[in-house]
Amino acid sequence: LLERDVFVWNMVIQGYANVVPFVEALNVYDRIRFSGVPANRYTHPFVLEACGAMRDGKRGRIVHGHVVKCGLDSDLSVGNALIALYSKCEEIEISRRVFDEIPEKDSFSWNSMISGYTASGNPHEALIRSMLQENATCLPDHATLVCILPACVAASAIEVEFWIHSYI
Repeated sequence: LLERDVFVWNMVIQGYANVVPFVEALNVYDRIRFSGVPANRYTHPFVLEACGAMRDGKRGRIVHGHVVKCGLDSDLSVGNALIALYSKCEEIEISRRVFDEIPEKDSFSWNSMISGYTASGNPHEALIRSMLQENATCLPDHATLVCILPACVAASAIEVEFWIHSYI
């Protein structure tokens, strides 16, 4: 294509973010940045997904800086992608900070945080902070229940498991 708009760039980045080698998504992201076409709220989640797949927290922090610079840090999709990135990179404190800054969390926000705590060896924190315990603005979905069960097992939280079984 002679003229590439942000939609075209996003589709190429998304394609690479979903398959190996993920680094190609980052290479295309660099090309869009230097092409003069401004990235948008759809670009960054794809790029952050690729960073998370590679467990590249350093590159993820750079993209996070671009997100802040573009004023997209308050966007829910971008915030959710940041939570998932930092959780995958086992930077759970940063993930929690991003989570806390999201004004209206959705089930993806909660599920990413719960699974991040569990994966980082903090199952008690996953249970304490879960949407099942706090005043969440959304209800648990099937993915939430799948995320919370490993935390219950790791924390030996039999009573929570019974509650989840009843909820289901």
